[in-house]
Amino acid sequence: MAEDTEVRRAVIAASPELQERERTKLASVTAALRDGLEERGLPAENAALMAQVGSAVLQNAFSRWIDGGGQRTFRSCVDAVVESLRGELDN
Repeated sequence: MAEDTEVRRAVIAASPELQERERTKLASVTAALRDGLEERGLPAENAALMAQVGSAVLQNAFSRWIDGGGQRTFRSCVDAVVESLRGELDN
């Protein structure tokens, strides 16, 4: 699985058009997260921030998972990114 994803990532990296499509998809996911958080009662500004942070965490975790050849679970990569973020915010 990670190997297929690594190939996909290389194809996207070689194509400006596919890179733009990835950015558009990420923006759509972030907007959906924001909307969902607003529906759950978060103020709009906080919902936007949390959606952006959540998207960044998922992107970073995905990169770590692929770079590691899928040896770690995706969940453990998410946990590591969240822990890194917490550590930096605490400093």
